[in-house]
Amino acid sequence: MSKYIKFTDDYVAQKRQEIMDAFNKYMGSWKIEDGKVTFSHTIPNGEIDRKATLYFTEKAWLKMHAIIMKCEKEIAWHGVAKRGDNDDYIIEDVMVYPQIVTGSQVDTDTAEYAKWLDWFDDNEPETFRNIRMQGHSHVNFACNPSSVDTGHQKDLLSQVRADQFYIFLIWNKKDERTILIYDFGKNILFETKDVEVKIIEDENSFTKWLENAMAMVKEVSYIPPVQSLYTPTYMRPTAQAQPASNLVIIDGGAAAGKKKDTKKNTRPGAGWGSAADGPWGAGPQDDEDGDEMDDYYESLYGCSTPSSSGSTPAGGWCADDDPFGPFGYTEDWRDFNT
Repeated sequence: MSKYIKFTDDYVAQKRQEIMDAFNKYMGSWKIEDGKVTFSHTIPNGEIDRKATLYFTEKAWLKMHAIIMKCEKEIAWHGVAKRGDNDDYIIEDVMVYPQIVTGSQVDTDTAEYAKWLDWFDDNEPETFRNIRMQGHSHVNFACNPSSVDTGHQKDLLSQVRADQFYIFLIWNKKDERTILIYDFGKNILFETKDVEVKIIEDENSFTKWLENAMAMVKEVSYIPPVQSLYTPTYMRPTAQAQPASNLVIIDGGAAAGKKKDTKKNTRPGAGWGSAADGPWGAGPQDDEDGDEMDDYYESLYGCSTPSSSGSTPAGGWCADDDPFGPFGYTEDWRDFNT
């Protein structure tokens, strides 16, 4: 909350009574030891529930931020400021004055600064009378006032008349700030948390132009098309859809195509087998003449064997379609499996 700069007569009278009450209470419990009385009481600075608004013209706002962002070291400036309605303050323009920068500190070039002020006093007296703001940057550091800052503020405040005001700003590149508004005419101090910052715009301002320009731009997000991963028919493991229990098991001596036993083969390695029997297992075991394997392929693909030649049965697969077989085998896969 905002505070009094100086205690008013009413506030002093109120606090005087508060101090006397506290002292009487202390004396009531005081024990005489060495005859000395030690008493202390803290008087809080009077808090006032008031807020201020600090307005910048667009010109002043853009100038101030331009020098803050441009300089990699501290830089200081003055501002032409006036009171507005109620607790409003308006900064109309900013000006960089003669200064000396050393590392993380900025000091006024006293001789040149005096000449600079004299020029405004002689040539722009209205501007000179309204130099009521001093600001400086802290680059990328926090905006807490240093001992040098507070000393400089005291020097400037000592020159402010009882009916005037003065504004101090510390700003950095992150747009963090410290704001102090001393209004001696109203006997009130507004600190950062008590101050709202606003920019005065008009229809022909740069900010308005930029806002209108960006309204003309429509952004469209590009979404790349999803590529289809097509798998050729012969590479699809269609045989996996048929459980081992439904395979036709043919006895080595039986005629081709005649079912002997449809009972599930529970022998280890049956069905889709192990890696030692090939990538898709052993499947039905072949006999010496290859009849059982012929029936196996005929039941799956509609043709007698992957090494057979001739026309391809409808919907089936034969070696004429692909010399590597439906699962990447060669025509002589059986020879490698025997």
